[in-house]
Amino acid sequence: MLTSPDFTKGEFSLITPQPLLGRDVLLISIRTYEGECFGLNFLETGERRVLGEGSRAHYVPTGSVGHLVYTHEGSLRAVPFDASKHELVGAPASIFDGVGRIAASSNGSNGNLIFIHPDAVAGKLVAVDGQGKARTLTDDLIRDGRARLSPDGTQVATYVDLCCLFVYDVERGTRSRVTEPGNYAPEWTPDGKKIAFFSYDAGAKDVYWKSADGTGEAEPLLAQEHSQWPISFSPDGEWLAISELHPVTGWDIWMLSLQGDR
Repeated sequence: MLTSPDFTKGEFSLITPQPLLGRDVLLISIRTYEGECFGLNFLETGERRVLGEGSRAHYVPTGSVGHLVYTHEGSLRAVPFDASKHELVGAPASIFDGVGRIAASSNGSNGNLIFIHPDAVAGKLVAVDGQGKARTLTDDLIRDGRARLSPDGTQVATYVDLCCLFVYDVERGTRSRVTEPGNYAPEWTPDGKKIAFFSYDAGAKDVYWKSADGTGEAEPLLAQEHSQWPISFSPDGEWLAISELHPVTGWDIWMLSLQGDR
């Protein structure tokens, strides 16, 4: 296990871990009894550095200096962030209001985001361009915000129809099925070739991955005693951050090596 909540400081949950520049630093959101904040977890030293108030922070590599995007008090905000120096390099700015939470960000450099309206329970998948013009991609109902943009921002992976995973083409407005029922929580590999997910078809929630075009068989990545969800890949694709629900320690974060014997 890499890290867990510090109960002495009022922490009770660590969510949305995202490896930065390899696997040595995790961007995490921290839930405490006083509110939510986001920061960095340095894995070699165990140091945890809080960067600001807000939830579900994502790193977006926008140009020479990237941004951390997050939600705070119903607003989507962005703050300049130097990933190589692990520090904020500007003041936060509000992008727009009416955001429940960030569902996904693209791993590419286009800065695309999917967000969940605070009143949404289940709704249609909609693409919005830079001028704010919305276009419905499908009439399927997407639940729980489990939609994930492909690294190049051209496709969206999500689940409908008894938790079958589908991939939607943003430009064509078409969809293709990737898995049979009983699968959930898709996460793209950085090269966009595979999708990791957890499967509860056999009762246990184990992590698998499969080709994003739906061909071939699903391959198991991890099977443990307790349920685990894929959260995000490191930029080089060599590590997968996983959140495990442990009956004693709660939500814990693990890193799975995708090299060698894993």
